[in-house]
Amino acid sequence: MRVRRSIDTPLAIMTYANVVYSMGISEYARAMKESGFYALILPDVPFEEKKEFSDPVKSLGVTGMRDVIESDISSMVRMVKSEKNIPAAVGFGISRPEQAYDMALKSDGVIVGSAIVRICEEYGRDSVPYVSEYVKEMKAAVIRADGESC
Repeated sequence: MRVRRSIDTPLAIMTYANVVYSMGISEYARAMKESGFYALILPDVPFEEKKEFSDPVKSLGVTGMRDVIESDISSMVRMVKSEKNIPAAVGFGISRPEQAYDMALKSDGVIVGSAIVRICEEYGRDSVPYVSEYVKEMKAAVIRADGESC
């Protein structure tokens, strides 16, 4: 609560599903709201099981790699910016440069996590050059979109 008293930036909690389960999903959602949190990120919940969590916390979706991003990102970004004109980055399922490009056209930035984890899992200790190349490709896509949206 001390942090919430000193800042008005929207806050999110990222934790594992078992933490939420142990308290009870509805109770956890209530405690989040009372504490001033706006979002809950559960990286270990499979897409098929999201409804169990999304109903109590009214989440926008789940993260992770996807072939197609079907959410209306433009509307979500406009909604965020209508509340407060702050940078809005998108991180729902972005795993390929063309997705990063498309999302960067609609938002202020992209968040990539699962694809990098996948590369690390595949190459282990030898993953650094693969992650580096991947990040360069994603960055180039975002920069290209930024140049076109001006």
